[in-house]
Amino acid sequence: MSIKALIGARAFAIVVVAVISGASFTLGFLVGKGVKNPVEVKEELQTPADESLKVPADGEEVTDFKEFETPLQEELQAPINSATLVEPKTVSEKTYCVQVGAFKNKKDAEILKNDLAKKGYKVYVVTSEDKTVHKVRTECLKSKKEAEVMALRLKAAEKIPTFVVEK
Repeated sequence: MSIKALIGARAFAIVVVAVISGASFTLGFLVGKGVKNPVEVKEELQTPADESLKVPADGEEVTDFKEFETPLQEELQAPINSATLVEPKTVSEKTYCVQVGAFKNKKDAEILKNDLAKKGYKVYVVTSEDKTVHKVRTECLKSKKEAEVMALRLKAAEKIPTFVVEK
């Protein structure tokens, strides 16, 4: 093969790569023109359709929670009826508990349990059958709605993730 043929083949390959790259760039540019600027999208998301709702700015602390009250707000403030509490060991029907943590290390589960017990919560630790997970749960309640209210209280007061589990 001659040198002219090699140079011609190499030049042809370079031209093909340049044309494909140019076409890809052009298509990307044209597609990108249809996409909104992320700053505009963020502003649209922060501007509610209902002007009576206020969206806090980044870093702004919310101090007036009346705007965010839910239908459960009254139930969150009312005490839970002690007649609906059930001891976890005597459960024969469906009951609901609030799980507030799951740990690989039993010591961590005990620390959370003790912290919540000092604050007046009735909590206990459940260890999985294979002894790899230690779950911290609250007392069991007869209705799912009451357990959800308890979960919301814990989440708001203690700033910890919660979810309701069925026993």
